[in-house]
Parts: sequence; structure tokens; C-alpha cells
Amino acid sequence: RGTYEGEMTKDFDAIVFSELAAPLHKPVGPHQTSNGFHVIMVHDRHLANAEMREQARIATEEAKKKREESLDRNMKKEQAKQERKGARAQARQERKSTHDEF
Repeated sequence: RGTYEGEMTKDFDAIVFSELAAPLHKPVGPHQTSNGFHVIMVHDRHLANAEMREQARIATEEAKKKREESLDRNMKKEQAKQERKGARAQARQERKSTHDEF
């Protein structure tokens, strides 16, 4: 799948959409962007029509929603894990204090 200018971060776009930074059919990089390191190969550059831009926008929104849902699930799992860990520690402390009383 291709990418459209404005779909990615500005630092990524600056590399991909510059003919000097990324000539056609030649790998360039690694380049560091706010999303990590990338080796980039541009196969083609052309102007996107409105339909192509809309499809890219929808695909980007869907991918973002999936990432956010995954992050939410992972955060809830981690929170539950930490709560269980805290409850176990509290139970151990209570057992210890009960044992120390005798």
C-alpha cells in the first residue's frame, strides 16, 4: 500500500516526498522519525485523486482506532495485573502481621 502526503508524520513525509532524500527505486536510510527508524524505498510518486485520498484517510482512521483499542485492552490488563499483585502483597502483609501477634 502506498502513503499519501499528510497521512504520515511530517518528518516521514519530508523524506518520502523529497526526490533528493528518497530517489525512486533506491533504498535510503535508516532515517529516524518520531515513530522510530525506517529504511525507505519509493517505487512511484504521483498525485492522488480525491477518492484515493479518502480511502487512505479511512484506512488511517481504522488503523488508529485499532491501535487505540489494543492500547486500551493492554492498559486494562496491566491495571488488573497490578491490582492482583497489590492484593497479594496486602494479603501477605496481613498474614505476617497476624502471625507476628502470636
